[in-house]
Amino acid sequence: MKNNNQKIRKVLFNEVSFLVSVIAVVVVIVLFIVKPDAEMKGDIRLIQASIANIEENHLTVISEDIKDIQEKNELQDYIIIEIDKKLEYIIRIFDL
Repeated sequence: MKNNNQKIRKVLFNEVSFLVSVIAVVVVIVLFIVKPDAEMKGDIRLIQASIANIEENHLTVISEDIKDIQEKNELQDYIIIEIDKKLEYIIRIFDL
């Protein structure tokens, strides 16, 4: 009876040890699959945020450039109008 109990305990211990080993392997495999996936998702979010920041900066620079161009055009228009007035004045003087 004692030998049978010891044999049963040995078999149960072996079975439980095997089950714990299998569970440990499954947990490790799942962590290997899930952890890189979570890291990649974090990296993707970081890259998307960087791209959005770059786009925003690019649009800001473009809008500032457009504003500068408009200001220069207005200044050139003013200068042209002033030159036109001076030319008209000179033409009037010489026409007399």
